[in-house]
Amino acid sequence: IDDNFGMAVLINAHDAPWRRNFDLAHEFFHLITWEDFAPEEIYQDETRGKSRVEQSADVFAASLLLPEEEVRDEFEKRTKDKSISYLNLVHIARDFNISIEALLWRLVNLGLLKRENIQAELEKGTIKDIDKKHRHTDWAETERPHTSAKYISLAIKAFHLGKISKGKLAEYVGEKYSAIPLFLKKYGYDENEDYSVAYRTT
Repeated sequence: IDDNFGMAVLINAHDAPWRRNFDLAHEFFHLITWEDFAPEEIYQDETRGKSRVEQSADVFAASLLLPEEEVRDEFEKRTKDKSISYLNLVHIARDFNISIEALLWRLVNLGLLKRENIQAELEKGTIKDIDKKHRHTDWAETERPHTSAKYISLAIKAFHLGKISKGKLAEYVGEKYSAIPLFLKKYGYDENEDYSVAYRTT
């Protein structure tokens, strides 16, 4: 959040779609609670673990992306003889477009799976391997999330104000460094024009 630029969230376009979904929901929590917490409450030494606010953001993201009623319904549909297969869990994660790890912890918090079992399973890694095998086609390297007009405008504005370099602009908008002049022209800007000229107010 910046006084000049307003609110913005940067998401890594190279992450898996389900990771981007969770990150966006996590950051949305920070946007709507920005004035409720002091910076020291949000940021702390990582060696001490996640702060209370960061943990709350994770819980918010999980609740938003994995609503309790729908998750319980899907879980019950795929449960047989009081057990659920790894593959069915992967299918649920896929249906909600969320990571298998996020789903498992949500199920733990809803009291549907035992914490100790999930901790042991995640350490073993078998279910993660199954998840990767069955979802690799969901993650195309060429896939790019939608880039909003406001995001583009903020990136260009930051570049012209000297807050980010040309290389960083290229990285943010997903263009080659050499293509930036044409990219700017596409949006009505000239790389060499001075946009700092302003009218004096009365």
